[in-house]
Amino acid sequence: RHSRRALVAEGARLARDVPGPEGWAPGRPGIRAQLVDTREWKLEDDFVYEADGRSCHVLNAVSPGFTCALPLAEHLLDIVEGIRTQ
Repeated sequence: RHSRRALVAEGARLARDVPGPEGWAPGRPGIRAQLVDTREWKLEDDFVYEADGRSCHVLNAVSPGFTCALPLAEHLLDIVEGIRTQ
């Protein structure tokens, strides 16, 4: 079992917009996988992917973006298809 206070303190250390443990009211715990931009110390709110000549990795795909899931899938498939034909 993890300490909620420690988890919130870690989140506050990663992103400047996150208040410390004293700024949170009790609630249901949850974990959301979301990329942190370490230059700005903010949560990344857009799609982020990396591709090279051998692979394509989706690093961040936040749920509001799922309204454009099909266009994103087409874009990523174009990248993967390009990798396969090299």
